[in-house]
Amino acid sequence: MLTFWLSRGRGTFGLVDTEGPTLYALLSSEIAYSVDKVDRDAGLRATVSPVDPQAPYFTLMKSVSCINQAVAKLEAMTRGADLAIFVDDAGNVLTGPDCSIGMLTQDNVLVIPPDDGGLAGMAAKNVAELCMQYKALEPDDNLPIERVERRMFTVDELKRAQEAFAMNTFLGVVGISHLDSEWIGVDEEYQELEQCGPVSLALNEMLHVDRNYKKGSAKHTEVPYGYMTGMVSQLV
Repeated sequence: MLTFWLSRGRGTFGLVDTEGPTLYALLSSEIAYSVDKVDRDAGLRATVSPVDPQAPYFTLMKSVSCINQAVAKLEAMTRGADLAIFVDDAGNVLTGPDCSIGMLTQDNVLVIPPDDGGLAGMAAKNVAELCMQYKALEPDDNLPIERVERRMFTVDELKRAQEAFAMNTFLGVVGISHLDSEWIGVDEEYQELEQCGPVSLALNEMLHVDRNYKKGSAKHTEVPYGYMTGMVSQLV
């Protein structure tokens, strides 16, 4: 696993007395998490986290200040869950520790919280855009999404949804089967099979296909191998 991150510098106890930006690279032979091990049929078991979420100002940026997320994840695991969900004081769903949360309502509306309320996730943004593009190109397809809304929704709304999803760049889209040990959705067929609904699988496939390199696409930039390794011979 090769991870890159950009820092303002080595830092000191003065917090802002830095020597300038520094690019770090960490290469590990260990695989921390494998996408192939995610059971997309069974989905994730989620729980509402008692841990306070980060202030909205800090959710708009990626940083190494992840103590809230780490504690929420560990607390959820102690309760037999895979995923913690942060909520605000009004009971609105904000985000997961490292993913955006979305739902498909009983009226076939895909709802994702706005960026100013939770994680400003690129995967969630891409899913919202792709859904509308797909519906315009394939109006007769059976994808049961009529429109997309970026708004807040409550925990109770999430429990009553047809389906719920966790979305991030690494995992793509994974269905959420349970919230606080209760099934999400009312489709008895999928409950008997102990599976999430089909929309999460369709959205994940849609996102996966869009990410595949397409020659001439404005979305994809081919990066010479040498830029990743420093091998001058590859910079051609």
